[in-house]
Amino acid sequence: MSEIEDYDEQMTEILEQISGVLEKELPKLRGQERVEKCSYLKNRLTRATVILKSLRRELEDLSPDEVPKWSLKAGEYEKQIAKLNQDVNWAETSAERDDIKRKVVDDMSAKEMTTAAIQIQEQTQQSAFRARQLVEETIEMGMAVNQELKKQGEQITSIGENVETIESNLKRADKQMRVIMRRLATDKIFIFFIFLIVLLIIAAIVLVALRQKCIIHIGSELPKCAATGAGTAGPTVAEGAPVGA
Repeated sequence: MSEIEDYDEQMTEILEQISGVLEKELPKLRGQERVEKCSYLKNRLTRATVILKSLRRELEDLSPDEVPKWSLKAGEYEKQIAKLNQDVNWAETSAERDDIKRKVVDDMSAKEMTTAAIQIQEQTQQSAFRARQLVEETIEMGMAVNQELKKQGEQITSIGENVETIESNLKRADKQMRVIMRRLATDKIFIFFIFLIVLLIIAAIVLVALRQKCIIHIGSELPKCAATGAGTAGPTVAEGAPVGA
């Protein structure tokens, strides 16, 4: 399991725990017990906020394909934390108001009533201040995520441009290879014809030399060597003439 998945599991567990307490346990509590339970829930919400920040930091190490999925999930967690924080503040304020209502007005002095009202007002202001801080932190987180997404988008665009450049270079190289192969094929044909012509010339020279040496006879014309041999031959003996004449 990766770190971001571990943070996701912790966040899910904490939020489910807080929601369960708000729905099942808190409505049964009154007075100080309810205030203490609300304080416990606030601590759990603080822990959830810390885990959410850690989860967002892990977004920087994710691949571009995984960032949108986890960014959306982090945004959902922010909304849940804000909603639960409002519910806890409301439950805490209502518990304190219930404590005041349970007191008999006749038994409270004007000073006690004023002190209680001031205390409730201060707590309300503190709750509003905490809610404001949470909103500001959420805005900062949103801006950070927006910048990160923008950076990731620029990286994806740059990668796409590099891929297009590589594809263009590969196409150009393929065309050049085709031209080279055509030239090589043309050169081979040209070399073959030259070789054939040389062979024909050599064959002609050999044939002429053999004919001059009367080794071979081509056609009906007698070679010069045969004609010369016939002209230099001695006189022939006449038919029927006596040998001693």
